[in-house]
Amino acid sequence: MFMVKAFPADARVLIVGRGTWDVAEALRFKAEVAAVLTHCGRTCGAVRMLADLTEHHLQCSRVSEVNAETAQIIKDARIERYALAVPGALLRLQARRLLCGVNFSMFANREDAAAWLDWPLDDLARDLQASRGDRLHDAA
Repeated sequence: MFMVKAFPADARVLIVGRGTWDVAEALRFKAEVAAVLTHCGRTCGAVRMLADLTEHHLQCSRVSEVNAETAQIIKDARIERYALAVPGALLRLQARRLLCGVNFSMFANREDAAAWLDWPLDDLARDLQASRGDRLHDAA
C-alpha cells in the first residue's frame, strides 16, 4: 500500500509505503510519484519530500527494479530536501542501493526525518492519519 500526497502551499510531498508490493503496485506508485512531482515542479518549484517507510517491507527483485525507475524520477525532480524514515538495517541497505545518485538523508524514525525537513510534527501526524484512510492505495 502507498500514498503520495502533495502540499503545494507548503512545497511539501509526503510518501507513505507499507507492506510488500507486487509489480503492478510498484508501477502504480511510479506513475503517481511522477504525476505528483511533475505537478509540484510546475506549481511550487522545489519541494521538501518525506518518505515514511517505517511499515514498508523488503521487496522482491522485480519490484526493486521498478522502484529503481521511480528513484530516477525522483533524481530528476526539483527536490530541495529529501528525507526517508527507514527503521530496519536491510531496508536501509535496499533504499541506499535504489537511491544511488539521489541526494537524501535517512533517519530511523519519521519524527527525526520531519524535524530535519522543518515539517511541523502536528501537520505530519495529521497527514499520516489521513494515510490510514481511504486515500491509501492497495494492491487489490
